[in-house]
Amino acid sequence: MLHLLPTEIAIEIASYLPLQSLYQASLVSREWHGLIADNEQTIYRNAAVLHRFLLHVDLEAESSSPTSDKKRDWKQLCRRRLEIVLEILSTSKTRMEG
Repeated sequence: MLHLLPTEIAIEIASYLPLQSLYQASLVSREWHGLIADNEQTIYRNAAVLHRFLLHVDLEAESSSPTSDKKRDWKQLCRRRLEIVLEILSTSKTRMEG
């Protein structure tokens, strides 16, 4: 059903998925895969903003440079930041148990 919506709305909805779920969502159907693959940079940039992986200063710098989105790999940024968050949570849990 996601593919039946206007692209802008479908992208917005996909951006709110948990990062771990974006890959699984792309496996739902060819249409979902196409939507996510074709709009990967936008979806992951929106997700980075939603999950606060960027500072306000970073967003201002991004918006002032028209080519900045082409330089940055948003999917990779989200992946690295998520790994850091999960590592911190794992370390905190270990310390609390020990």
